[in-house]
Amino acid sequence: MTYENATKERLKGMVGLLEKVGLPWTDVHEHLFNFIIGLDRNRVVAVVGLEVYGTEGLLRSLAVDPGYRDRGIGQVLYEKVLRLAHERGVKRIHLLTDTAQGYFSKRGFEMGDRTAAPPGIRDTREFTQLCPASAVYMVKGL
Repeated sequence: MTYENATKERLKGMVGLLEKVGLPWTDVHEHLFNFIIGLDRNRVVAVVGLEVYGTEGLLRSLAVDPGYRDRGIGQVLYEKVLRLAHERGVKRIHLLTDTAQGYFSKRGFEMGDRTAAPPGIRDTREFTQLCPASAVYMVKGL
């Protein structure tokens, strides 16, 4: 298993994985330079991304191929995206989730009111178009 920054050449594999696990993918290319991927024999099997808006960050698409789960890959990606957030000057990370509330709660994220998200985050495509209104909004200070 290797990890690297996402590239245009890996976009098709990233999109395929996100489609497979049911996560939004239509705007991934717009934030590609802030995505990290996990590879097994040159195949994208894990992905995580970050959108940065000043000191606010939006955690995107933490996904591991079902055949690769329970191996600690998601935790490695989570730690890598936190380092990326620190490098980019992010002070708070926000996210929306339909299925991973427990996972992120264990990592210090707290539920919040989606309408109280800061404007940069609230105006993202993730918030306005890609995630359903039923998605849980969570936030964590760094």
